[in-house]
Amino acid sequence: MATGQGIKIVLTASATEMSDFDNNPFMAFLAGFALGPIPIGFARRTLYPPVDRHPDGRARYCPYGLRKVEAMLLENGFTENEVAVVHPDDLEDFVGPETRVIGISSMDPTGMGYVSKTYSNIIGGGEPMNAL
Repeated sequence: MATGQGIKIVLTASATEMSDFDNNPFMAFLAGFALGPIPIGFARRTLYPPVDRHPDGRARYCPYGLRKVEAMLLENGFTENEVAVVHPDDLEDFVGPETRVIGISSMDPTGMGYVSKTYSNIIGGGEPMNAL
């Protein structure tokens, strides 16, 4: 984990994109649904649990595009001490006074994509999880 001062560049994505859905391809579709009465904390723990972390708290897995951004930064002068890919639940451990950039990857930030809108409407509407 970072010191209390933070990491210079912190990269993350939405909680739905930082899950492997316990290797269940059908569970991944739930990320686009509106949850209705299901509490968001319950959904994050059970429907799309966070990816594993390295001992220092950095994410073992993340969206491919985010890993490519990390690789480009490392290839162009930044060090592993200056760049961290983390789950959004862990931001407070990596962001601090020394942090200069927080990069957030998202495939459907407004929840307006076809899957998000279609499946949310099928189950009764509401704000898709990607938008939340």
